[in-house]
Amino acid sequence: LARIISATKSLLQEAYELCSDTSPDRKMIYQRACILNEFYAGATGKSDAFRYYKMASSLVQYFNNWTQLVVFYYRVAYVEDGHFTQREPSHQVPKHIIQPTESQQKALHDVIKAATDKPDENEEDVDAVLKHFLRRFFLALICHVVGSVPFRSPILSFCAMLGRSVRITKVAEGEEIKVKGQWKEPGIFSSHLSALTWTAQLLIFDYACFQEQEDENQIPIFLSKICKQFFQQLAETPFGHILQWRLYLFQTSKRQLAKHQARWSLDKQTVGYRGTDLHMSHIPKLVWSEYTQAQSILYQDLLFQASDLIPLQSWKLKDDLDMLDFRESWLTNPENIELLKGSEGALLQRIQRNPELRSIHIMIWEKLVMIFTQYHKGQQQSGAYKDNIRFLPKDLGDLLLQYLGCVQPLRQVFLRQREPKALISPYLWTTLDGKVWPDGTVAACLKRACARAQIPRLHTLHWRHFSAAICKEKLSARDNANFSSEDVTIEDIEDELDLVALALQSNHSYPTFNMTYAGSTTLTMDTLLHRNHRASKLWQDLFRFDILLR
Repeated sequence: LARIISATKSLLQEAYELCSDTSPDRKMIYQRACILNEFYAGATGKSDAFRYYKMASSLVQYFNNWTQLVVFYYRVAYVEDGHFTQREPSHQVPKHIIQPTESQQKALHDVIKAATDKPDENEEDVDAVLKHFLRRFFLALICHVVGSVPFRSPILSFCAMLGRSVRITKVAEGEEIKVKGQWKEPGIFSSHLSALTWTAQLLIFDYACFQEQEDENQIPIFLSKICKQFFQQLAETPFGHILQWRLYLFQTSKRQLAKHQARWSLDKQTVGYRGTDLHMSHIPKLVWSEYTQAQSILYQDLLFQASDLIPLQSWKLKDDLDMLDFRESWLTNPENIELLKGSEGALLQRIQRNPELRSIHIMIWEKLVMIFTQYHKGQQQSGAYKDNIRFLPKDLGDLLLQYLGCVQPLRQVFLRQREPKALISPYLWTTLDGKVWPDGTVAACLKRACARAQIPRLHTLHWRHFSAAICKEKLSARDNANFSSEDVTIEDIEDELDLVALALQSNHSYPTFNMTYAGSTTLTMDTLLHRNHRASKLWQDLFRFDILLR
């Protein structure tokens, strides 16, 4: 079993290399990605291309889920005695429900034989044979018609196990531990289904590349055949059911009330969530504490107490948002040349004079520093990202500009001395060696920040609930609409109708008019910027950050 697990992980990694942009063995192209992601064949219409890129932490989690499926099948469905025991003769265990097909059993038998036989040949050849049988086994699991008895499928029975969690009740020492099973939250269970769906798509593509390696032109034909027959929402197969379950879970999670609610005190000044109380005065205190800390680190440590550096302030700098697609920014804008002149080498010159010292998107709009990020959440494993735009308070934004304009160029110089052709990471939140912050770093930073500010220690989960509760309690429904990136407000609709009227008067079709005079989308860029500017301003005014940070 250990050798099978090791081979499974290796096979999954090799399959991912077929999709990676940095791999010389890459076989994934857009046309094949579209075929692979046709979830909606005969159901709701068009879908986008398979989104193969995953963060390293997500990749580990997804591969672990599939490896657990292999172990589940071996211990529960394949082994004669089974993993579970019967308390009573009439009691059913999963082995009684699961009905593996003959092709699944034979495929796993071949896998086990290849894993247990003593290698008489080259070890690499033996591993290649083992992985070949694993591919057959995985495809047999995916291409399984289950009809009206879904849990005869090993995959769906495994999903049922993933849907349960164990709750252990705290007891006094010496007492019996009380264990209670319960269903997982829809969002948590849906993430498990997403992992299995994405990994299955990856394995289908890997099998297609392996099967048709003699004639690569047959890969799209194979993908189309398998996906239309076994991997769409109307198919009576394991992933046909899983895709339907995910639709149900999305609808359920939207209507589900959270088990733990944030509650306000009678004076509406303190909000509590799961044993942590946050007073409204704690938030300005936290911001002020971190601002002074960042200011000290920047000017005392990173800028070496230099008083002769030109201060970079958002109201002085120019930026052109339309140049973002051309890899341009405020740092390269010709109108900022005089202000930025010498800033790149200023710190290096200071170090040389003193012997003792020897794609987040950050833009400027309306004299404010704007942070533009994107996120994705949806039924498909791909699709359009949603935009999230926020504006920083003036003083915080100026700190960030000073760091980007003076400190980052110095880090690039030091990096080039160590690695001549290296480029500094385009991401803002990275370690000194350029690696993006791992999961949990923000939560750890937030806890340390709370300790410095001497307020209750918050986790990111607490903060999400607190911020949502504050918006609902302290802002009107009209103001709250500015914080939503999904809902379109009445004002937005009115703006669009005005544009349609102007288009008719100009003798242009509406799409042509919108492309020429308003922007490239039906919801204009102005609308998006203005809504998010209002959201940032409302939050800052609520806590009076501009006055606090002066």
